Amino acid sequence: MEVTANVLVGRALCRMRQCSNLSQEDLAREARIPRITIAHIESGRRVASLDMLERMAPCFGLGIEEVMVMIEHAADASILYRTWRTLRRRESWLSLDEAERELGLAK
Repeated sequence: MEVTANVLVGRALCRMRQCSNLSQEDLAREARIPRITIAHIESGRRVASLDMLERMAPCFGLGIEEVMVMIEHAADASILYRTWRTLRRRESWLSLDEAERELGLAK
């Protein structure tokens, strides 16, 4: 399965929800978004609008800027991991740190 931007955003939001000890039902109630919409966003079947993200952010104890940064980091981590996995399959056998340097992501 190809990992799309919708899937990456959905996974990040799912992790934030779980780390906040919220069920989909709890998040739906607090953010005033239907539970089925939350499920579709988390599965990547639907795009989360900025309005929805702004309503979810306080439920996670975060501001919208922090939510956006966490989504961006989740996307970077996913891209890094997939690239590293591909390089390993090609028998380049780079360590994760070496792959980060190769991609210019080293800190």
